[in-house]
Amino acid sequence: MAEVDPRARVLTGQHTVRTVSGAVLRFFLADALSLDPAAARWKPVTDVEFQLAYEASLFAKDPDGSAALRPNTRRVQLTLDALAGPGGFFWSDGGAEAGVMTTNGKTPDACGLAPATVPAHASGGAS
Repeated sequence: MAEVDPRARVLTGQHTVRTVSGAVLRFFLADALSLDPAAARWKPVTDVEFQLAYEASLFAKDPDGSAALRPNTRRVQLTLDALAGPGGFFWSDGGAEAGVMTTNGKTPDACGLAPATVPAHASGGAS
């Protein structure tokens, strides 16, 4: 098997990724959002963990446990260019899972994004 050129890798397995353009990408998932939204925090994760959670949020969880894939109609994604840097974004599965990617090297909290405010807005519930 041929060795893969490290420059060809897309995901790094790191929490902080520095791009050739100078952007500093950081990846976060909400921690304990469903248990106690007031106590929820943004947990630093690797780009791989973030990508897997992001992809899982695209599909609805089937209550009967079948393997049928259906689009998640409760899912939301918002751009955060002004708050988290150009290309920064927030996503939520409309339930307990949410993530933020910042491109300015800051944490979501430093960008003014507290996870305690996420559930009501992300799921379309009352604010």
